Amino acid sequence: MIGLARGMVQATVLVWVLCGALQAHATVLRGEVVALADGDTITVLDADRRQHKVRLAGIDAPEKRQSFGTQSKDSLASMVFRRQVVVEWSKYDRYGRVIGKVLVGNLDVCLEQVRLGMAWHYKRYAPEQSAADQAAYAAAETDARRAARGLWRDAAPVPPWEFRRHQSSGTHLTDLAPIAIHLVAVDLGQQALISSGFSPASYLGTRGF
Repeated sequence: MIGLARGMVQATVLVWVLCGALQAHATVLRGEVVALADGDTITVLDADRRQHKVRLAGIDAPEKRQSFGTQSKDSLASMVFRRQVVVEWSKYDRYGRVIGKVLVGNLDVCLEQVRLGMAWHYKRYAPEQSAADQAAYAAAETDARRAARGLWRDAAPVPPWEFRRHQSSGTHLTDLAPIAIHLVAVDLGQQALISSGFSPASYLGTRGF
């Protein structure tokens, strides 16, 4: 009985080791960045002249029609356009894009976008990152917020996932400005209403409208 139990424990440990090894072994894509869609999506041309649409893992950048959308794309372009990159990836998204961590040399481009205040750490998908990357990306966003870098210069920037949700539902944030004013009064007190940086539309995004 003891021998059987010991064997089961050893088998369990082996399964965990193998799973960990599979997770750690991401597929690698190498090539030149030939196009950018926005601050978190690029097109990579590999050695066989095949193009791969790549969505940067772990981050979500402002949409093109959002505040800082153009700046985010320009920031990414300055790091990757016409440069050789390595993409560590293990999945496709529903649009057929490779989801991957993009490296230029030793630079983690995804992390750098967050550090510069040009993207959010996409916490919804943080469990797909390694523990080290989760911690690094979260810390980079916190630091960017405190330093008011990039999109964090706005008093209440709207996360892109909220922006997309409002766009798909046909809701215009500016139509809900009176509600935003009331929420600010409740949450932050009357003095928040006289802040020159207050944007009702932006604030609504943080409240899920």
